[in-house]
Order: sequence, then structure tokens, then C-alpha cells
Amino acid sequence: LAYSSRLTDLGIASLADHCRDLTSLDISNCIRVTDVGVAAIAEHCPRLETIDLGWCENMTDVGVTLLATHCSRLRSISLKQCEQLTDRSVIKLATLCHQLVALDVSHCNRLTDAAILHLADHCPHLVS
Repeated sequence: LAYSSRLTDLGIASLADHCRDLTSLDISNCIRVTDVGVAAIAEHCPRLETIDLGWCENMTDVGVTLLATHCSRLRSISLKQCEQLTDRSVIKLATLCHQLVALDVSHCNRLTDAAILHLADHCPHLVS
């Protein structure tokens, strides 16, 4: 679904509701998807292991926090260029997603040392 510029929260919510066994999802560059769509994924797809939200410019800490809370099996998440994200997202992922091995937060310019220190302390399996 990557680069589906016309895809909205409605489509994502329907996918999440009907495909509850999803383990991997790439909605990078789906610029109309917001925290509402990601909340549906978090609520309905607890087996999710990999998600790419890169360049989803409407993504905030709310959506990422919900993913971390409900999808504790997450192993890989890309948040590349999700410019609204703050330390809160990364700290929640580090705290709740103990199987995390890959995290891309490049060009997330609001992150500080606090988020990276939390990753170092809580994500011993992180390799990229």
C-alpha cells in the first residue's frame, strides 16, 4: 500500500478490521493516513510485527503510542521523516516493545538524547 496517496484512515480502518492477523504493513508515503488510521491498526492487529509509516506526515505521538501499547510484538518500525514525533513515541516503543530489532527515526528532528538513551537502556536486541 506504500505510496497510495489517496488512501485514507477509512481504508486503513477497514483493512485493520477485516485483516486482524496482519503481521506486516507498509503504508509509507500514505500522506492522508493519520493517527485515526493507525489507532485502528493498533486496536485490531495485535500480532503486527513490522510497520512502515515513513513519510506519513500527519502521524503524531498519539498513533505511535497506541501502536506500542497494543502491538507489543513489534520488531521493526520505520518512522522516517514523521516530523511531528517527539521523544514520547520512542520512549513508549522502547518501554513496551521488547522485541524491537529495527527502528528508523531518521529526519525526526524533534527527538533528543533522552529518546536515544531510553532506546539504549531498554532495547538490547536493536540492530538497526
